[in-house]
Amino acid sequence: GLYGEVRRCATAIGCIHLSAMDIDRRRAGGENLNVIEFVTMMECLHMLRRPTTADANCWEHVFSTVIMDSIQKNSDVMRDRLRKLLPKEVENVHAFIKADDLFPIVSAASIIAKVERDNHMQQLSSHLGLKLGSGYPSDPTTRSFLRQYKANNH
Repeated sequence: GLYGEVRRCATAIGCIHLSAMDIDRRRAGGENLNVIEFVTMMECLHMLRRPTTADANCWEHVFSTVIMDSIQKNSDVMRDRLRKLLPKEVENVHAFIKADDLFPIVSAASIIAKVERDNHMQQLSSHLGLKLGSGYPSDPTTRSFLRQYKANNH
């Protein structure tokens, strides 16, 4: 499928899995979901580095362009925040609302993220022996699980 094709074609992939406990802990520490998402995106970008050929202790990014799906209504603000945090070698920095609809490379990243998430939900369902669904709020299976869980545990 597309997931395998993207993995085969990609120069590098950075993927970070955040548990509900990680998110809850960070929110309790004062971070909102946008901050958590932005920081995690930056951590993913930081993963996409390799040692330089001249010095194994010196690292370089494997990209010179960043195109992000903006998590803010004003995508220019996000672009500017990214620019400040990325090294100067990253020459082109862009943030767009619905970037995955506009750029195939961002669509590819969305495919990786969604399949990784789906795989995790399937593993969790198998481990618990419960039908959890996709985990998305609109999923009827997820909603049913949450209703049952709440009724049985509160």
